[in-house]
Amino acid sequence: MFGLMGDEQKMKREKVFKSFQVTMNLMSKVTEKAIFLHCYLRTEEKQIDETIIDSQYSAVWQQAHNSFTALWHL
Repeated sequence: MFGLMGDEQKMKREKVFKSFQVTMNLMSKVTEKAIFLHCYLRTEEKQIDETIIDSQYSAVWQQAHNSFTALWHL
């Protein structure tokens, strides 16, 4: 029963935030200097369109490398 309650809440959250996905269409409306950063590479493709990560807008791989390097030296 608790699992079903959690699923209902998850579905409700997904419905509410569905329009808040970063897509290529959204990124095509930003300035040339805009970059996309995200602390996780993937989030089940719900927050980020899969094409964003490797697009000209993305600095996600550089951000991941910098985070790894910083953590490694701690």
